[in-house]
Amino acid sequence: MKCAEHPGLDAVSTCQACGKGLCPDCTEAFVRPLCIPCAIQENKTALAHNEAMIREAKKPMYLAGGLFVLTFALILNSAGIEGALNAVVVATVVAMTPAGWQFLGRFFNPGSGYVHLGMRWASAFVHLGMSMALGVIIGPIQILKSLRQIKRLKQLNAEIVASGDI
Repeated sequence: MKCAEHPGLDAVSTCQACGKGLCPDCTEAFVRPLCIPCAIQENKTALAHNEAMIREAKKPMYLAGGLFVLTFALILNSAGIEGALNAVVVATVVAMTPAGWQFLGRFFNPGSGYVHLGMRWASAFVHLGMSMALGVIIGPIQILKSLRQIKRLKQLNAEIVASGDI
């Protein structure tokens, strides 16, 4: 078998994606043995995947930001400038509540296991209260994790583009 890129050279391995022959230089060109067209396709796929992951990582931050702005504006509108500090505190708690809800959802489901409707509602309100309290702690941690993930994915995309194999 001959190399797909260098027909004058004997193949020492095959492309792991398509099975074409690869010479020693082509075998060591990438982390794993791939022919150039397969490496380009793999990099395009990785870029698209990373971009989708970046969009997903931004969603909780957009939600928290939107809730903060909306709550702050509503409270400031009714309380005036004197209530600005209270508006910031309440808006922060409201903005971080979804993070607390998601965190608590890992451990128990509000209202599950209760037959009586009143107990389900009571459980949901307890879950909401705990979510508000925990959200203030968990929310900033989740936002920092999302920011780190976005930074890492953007660095990976920059490395892929810099490699010139797209």
